[in-house]
Amino acid sequence: LGALVRMANQIARQWAADPTADAVSAVANHIGKFWEHDMRADLSRAVDAGSVTVNDLVAQAVRRLDVHA
Repeated sequence: LGALVRMANQIARQWAADPTADAVSAVANHIGKFWEHDMRADLSRAVDAGSVTVNDLVAQAVRRLDVHA
């Protein structure tokens, strides 16, 4: 799970640096497009449970994803 958190936070930092981007949408789109369902579900469960510390952009993006465990 630590690797997922690191990757998600890196993606968020990348998009946060682009002032022209809708960073939350960009993070959600990236995770939704490139991550396997199990990866998305694991991250979503951890964020919902509050068991991991993620960038606020990641937390918002995960809430936008339609992830069913």
